[in-house]
Amino acid sequence: MVEDGGQNLVANNLSGEEWLSRAQRLVPRALEKAMEVKGFPGRWKPPCFSKNALCKEHLQAVSRTLNEAVELAECCVKEKFEGKLRMQSDLDSLSGKLDLNLRDCGLLIKTGVLGEVSLPWAEQEAAADHGNIRELLARLQIGHLETKHKALIAL
Repeated sequence: MVEDGGQNLVANNLSGEEWLSRAQRLVPRALEKAMEVKGFPGRWKPPCFSKNALCKEHLQAVSRTLNEAVELAECCVKEKFEGKLRMQSDLDSLSGKLDLNLRDCGLLIKTGVLGEVSLPWAEQEAAADHGNIRELLARLQIGHLETKHKALIAL
């Protein structure tokens, strides 16, 4: 672990907002440094988001949820909502979707599918080779009911 030279005491007194801001600044820096690494390339390579169908589907779901968050925030800022109870319900629903997105992201990492290249789901269904069991198992845990059903049939 990297020592922070006495800044640990100061860091413990940061507020939640300050920690969030700090994390937001560190993400691009960490990604940049990870791209520079020459040793242990398998451990530092970026995930195959663009080449993995399940990751792409998950990123689409995350994007929809984040768009909904932006829309609800805009309604709250403009104070143009149908009622406090309705907005509270919408925010609770959004919170649930964000929680599900985070859980699914954790499952993608845990199952190891992020580092794999896969065929689009439609092509996987048509293919006779069921060699990608890991992705099918991940699909049973992530996604919509129809996708889970198709993965179960493919297994």
